[in-house]
Amino acid sequence: MPNSAPDLDEPIHLAPYDPAWAALGPAPADRLADGLRGLGVAAGAEHIGSTSVPGLAAKPVLDVQIGCAPGETDAVVGHVRGLGFEYLGEAGVPGRHYLRRRDDQPANVHVVELGGPLWTDNLLFRDHLRAHPEEAARYARAKREAAGATGRLLAYSAHRRRRWPNSWRGRARPGPERRPGGPLSVAPCTVDHGSSGLRTGV
Repeated sequence: MPNSAPDLDEPIHLAPYDPAWAALGPAPADRLADGLRGLGVAAGAEHIGSTSVPGLAAKPVLDVQIGCAPGETDAVVGHVRGLGFEYLGEAGVPGRHYLRRRDDQPANVHVVELGGPLWTDNLLFRDHLRAHPEEAARYARAKREAAGATGRLLAYSAHRRRRWPNSWRGRARPGPERRPGGPLSVAPCTVDHGSSGLRTGV
């Protein structure tokens, strides 16, 4: 596995929600999963992050989570790098391999263990915000405050974590009739991806 690049930090800005993200996000996820299947790698791929939540302001960068068996990680990372993505190592999130591409449609790829805590938590957070607009609105306020305080990724992420406490995790626990990524139930829902809302780490 290549070493982490030193330039994780980058300029950022928030954009109003774009309805096109609903189609743009799943498309690369499906293409990545199809490409990996062609290599004999069984992997899941999901559109995550703020662009996956209707109505939520976001950095205009699509986030795709790829889940695979630990023994397939090198093959998955190698495949994604071959598509022009830059590899940045764990980037502050143990167990996650982070890649990014900055072109006409910027995108991040997060490679994690399929069915593991990172995979589950990121889907749980996405589904929780989709199902609870009032929670998404609070998260949006924290993001806007963070973006207003800084225009750089690492400082933005640190500020957002301070403005978005861990208490959401308990509200986002999946009910017995649903799993993260599956059909939403009306069971009481709460989230805590470490100190941030979403364990993308960026």
